[in-house]
Amino acid sequence: MRTIIRLSIALALCAIGAQAQLKDGSLSIKGGETFTVGQKVTVTLVQTKPGTGARAGKYDFYISVDGGTSWKEMIGNWQGPTGDNATVSWDWNVTQATTTTGVFRACLLSGGECTDPTYTLKSGNFTISNSTALAPQRAESAGKLEFESGTGGMAIGFFLAEPARVTLQAFDAQGRLLAVLLDGDHAAGDHSFSLFSNRLQAMHGSVVFKLAWGGASLTRSFLLP
Repeated sequence: MRTIIRLSIALALCAIGAQAQLKDGSLSIKGGETFTVGQKVTVTLVQTKPGTGARAGKYDFYISVDGGTSWKEMIGNWQGPTGDNATVSWDWNVTQATTTTGVFRACLLSGGECTDPTYTLKSGNFTISNSTALAPQRAESAGKLEFESGTGGMAIGFFLAEPARVTLQAFDAQGRLLAVLLDGDHAAGDHSFSLFSNRLQAMHGSVVFKLAWGGASLTRSFLLP
């Protein structure tokens, strides 16, 4: 009789544990990757069971920048799919500090607050590096490139996450290079200034300007008098 009771208890516990699970190894961030600040990363994983009740298919996503010693919640109580064997897909906007020991953690809340490994997936260590592209969370991220008709100059604005070479080129309507108006290294931070040049003032008609920095660029076309 005792054996039967123990077996029944064991089966009941297994049934409870099977209510909500994540597929081992399904987390798309494996470790060894390099991400850049400002990058958008689609994180995927597979849930073999979403759970039941108010927490079915809901997740907390965390990041650690010290190899898993401490964790910071990126989003809590996020609603994912509620179907069995569904693929969960979440967009992570990388805004964390640079690190070589980043770790990602996903916790299915129907299994508790990241306390049961059956409901938790973690990546190996990855790297987050700086990007010279414009920071997407900044208002300046679109850059600024305008022709000032009153002065005949160009109003330029941009933000650099780290030092980078910045260029401004002018092209005619056929795509032929007319002039390089700016070509130099700039420090990290906000930049806003007006550019005056004899070559610029000598241009007339439809002119295309391309401002480029660290792999990013902004192109504008102006009809100059």
